[in-house]
Amino acid sequence: MTLVFGYGSNMDDGQMDTRCPNREKIGIAVLRNYRLCFPRLSQNRGCGVSSVEPAAGGEVWGVVHRLNEADLRSLDKSEGLRPGRGAEANGYNRISITVELKGSLIEVQTYIAVATKNPPAPNIQYLTHIRNGAQQHNLPDSYREWLAKL
Repeated sequence: MTLVFGYGSNMDDGQMDTRCPNREKIGIAVLRNYRLCFPRLSQNRGCGVSSVEPAAGGEVWGVVHRLNEADLRSLDKSEGLRPGRGAEANGYNRISITVELKGSLIEVQTYIAVATKNPPAPNIQYLTHIRNGAQQHNLPDSYREWLAKL
């Protein structure tokens, strides 16, 4: 079993039900000193998609899921991560990070986008996944308000 921090559209229960039907939601968490960004063009979605990048004082809120091997492979595939090929050939790469969950620091996996040149802004459909996930998991009001302004 692997703990994975979902912060963008991977907070949306509908999307995650499709990608990882056996997941167990552990709880909401915050990734400190990072910020949400949109550095990659998704050919599938036709818009910019999210990632996180270091930013002093920043916070990215999300959901920690416990995934079995089949769900982890499914999520890797959805994120364009293929074992055996170079990091730059992937859409996203999975890395270890530390998040705060229920007052404790824990190590989890998350996905970091491989940036593309001149990515467009996210579209309303994509932002709706993120906003829905923030609402479904009752993320802090200030974060949901910030997402609403995107």
